[in-house]
Amino acid sequence: LESALDKDSAVSTAAPSEHGTDLSVHSGNKLSTKAKRRIIRLKSTIPEAATTVTNDFQGLDEALFKIVVMNCVAGGEIDYPSLTSDKPCFGCNMNTSVLADYFDAASCRWETLLVQPWEITFNASRGPQTRTNSKRMSTTFDIESNPCHVSF
Repeated sequence: LESALDKDSAVSTAAPSEHGTDLSVHSGNKLSTKAKRRIIRLKSTIPEAATTVTNDFQGLDEALFKIVVMNCVAGGEIDYPSLTSDKPCFGCNMNTSVLADYFDAASCRWETLLVQPWEITFNASRGPQTRTNSKRMSTTFDIESNPCHVSF
């Protein structure tokens, strides 16, 4: 399964000893091999999760819509370059598909809200700037969305 985590590079999935001194969150910048650092990596895969929103005003539990998140793949890495550093670097990715239905109270049936699954990809990173010689950190966010086909 191709995941959003593999888009940047295969380096982010390697064990710390395989990294040498080059980490994906550092945008290719070399780190000192003598620096004590702490790296935390998380990965999560959720095959399917559903949420139903109901209207319970006046005690009438009436379903409004439900959202189904499918094939959600998320992961991230936080790197503290030194134990005393106040500037941690991070990178995270998420890719998922979303389906939605709404409840038609007139027919008492669930109707399709999204005709096709809506695919969303989110990437974020923070690390040293590479374009200029600055000590400031660079933070980027990227959201990629395929068309959302609504059934109206």
